[in-house]
This record gives sequence, structure tokens and C-alpha cells, in this order.
Amino acid sequence: MMNKLEEDDRMLEKELVRLNRMYRSRVLQNFLDTAYYGQRGECSGLSSCSQHPLNSYNFIIRASTSVKRLLVNLNEEKEDENKYIIIAIKEKISKTGIFKDITDKDFLGALKAVCLIIHTYDLDVERVRRGE
Repeated sequence: MMNKLEEDDRMLEKELVRLNRMYRSRVLQNFLDTAYYGQRGECSGLSSCSQHPLNSYNFIIRASTSVKRLLVNLNEEKEDENKYIIIAIKEKISKTGIFKDITDKDFLGALKAVCLIIHTYDLDVERVRRGE
């Protein structure tokens, strides 16, 4: 399931990058910088990322809350092009297998799991994020 979510997430990322090249949206660029580029760990390829708990958590948070917030932010910005960006994003999400079905409940479950792992093994979160 996580491999499929990763595939969906990467498909959506490609679409967001394409839309940002086309429309040069400040909101969309900020989202890409924070939700994707700022959270990317050292992954050698598809499915290697989803094997790490924090990367899986990032996939789930993007699917459950971050992309929804992006749509709200685009709508609030009131730029004419944003309506086309919003339509394209919703269209791409509707074509995903798992991404569209992730809920806030999934996010809370993932958050609890990451907290449990960190607490149980007394892990340094920054080292875990880097994959050490």
C-alpha cells in the first residue's frame, strides 16, 4: 500500500511542478519548497522511500492535509490562473489509486506510529530524518 501511495505522490508532484512551470504560482512554489523539496530524504528510487517510517509519514501528511491546504491557499490568493491550477490538481488526485482515499484518521495513525517509534527507541529525530 505504501508503495502505491508513493507512486501516487510522485505522480502528483510531477503535475504540481508542471503546473508551476506553466503558471508561476507563488503559493504553489512555496508548497513545493516546503512539502516536497524540504522533506526529501536520501532515497535511491521508487519504493525505497516508502520503507522509511518518516518518509511514509510525509506521504500520508501530504495526502491527508497538505494538498487540501494548498487548494485552500490557491483559492484564497484570488489569482485568475489559480482556478485552472485547482481544477488540474483535483483532476490528478481523482486519478490516483490510494492518495485520494487518505484521511485525517490515517494522518493521526501515522503520527502516533512515528511518536511511538521515536519514544520506544529513544531516537534522535534529526538523525532518523537523515536516514542514519
